[in-house]
Amino acid sequence: MCVDPGTAILIATAVSAGSQYQSGRMQASIARRNTELLKGSIAIENAQLEEDAKIAKLNAFEEEEQRKQMVRRNIATQRAYNRGLENKSFLALIDYEQEALSKDIANLRLGGQVEQSRIATQISVNKVRSQTPDLSSFYTKSGALGAASSIAGGYADYSMTKSGNPNKNTTTTSTSNSNYSSGGPVSNPVNKGYTFTG
Repeated sequence: MCVDPGTAILIATAVSAGSQYQSGRMQASIARRNTELLKGSIAIENAQLEEDAKIAKLNAFEEEEQRKQMVRRNIATQRAYNRGLENKSFLALIDYEQEALSKDIANLRLGGQVEQSRIATQISVNKVRSQTPDLSSFYTKSGALGAASSIAGGYADYSMTKSGNPNKNTTTTSTSNSNYSSGGPVSNPVNKGYTFTG
């Protein structure tokens, strides 16, 4: 079975255009799905970070309370040991313990603020990542434009085939014996005794 060249061109054009269009649609679908997955993943990560922030705040508070309790216990132990006698060394020890407690609490609070800041920064970064543009419409348009380009090229090939001029690149030669044409140098054919009959 022999197919007319024009029909073959139209079939090839339709297949090419269809495959480009489908490719664009598939890429758009993949891009949409990837965007949805990214946003879902970021939402989960942000929820986990917010939970971590709450836990870090609770842990810092608990550690602060444990440190206060330890100082109270140390002071109570010293009072019991001295049996209520408050001398200069005992009062100095209490001052030292309270000063150390104040420093510990300040460090604990600073650490908690640093952790809260780190978590807030990561949540902000995630929010920016979640706003990545959806490229699905780009892929859809790209596929449609590729299909249109295939159709236009196929129609041009079909038109040239039907008009009897299947060559896309044509060069015109002048009617003089010049060795140049619009396409560059052209050699003049030399007939060495052969005659073409057709």
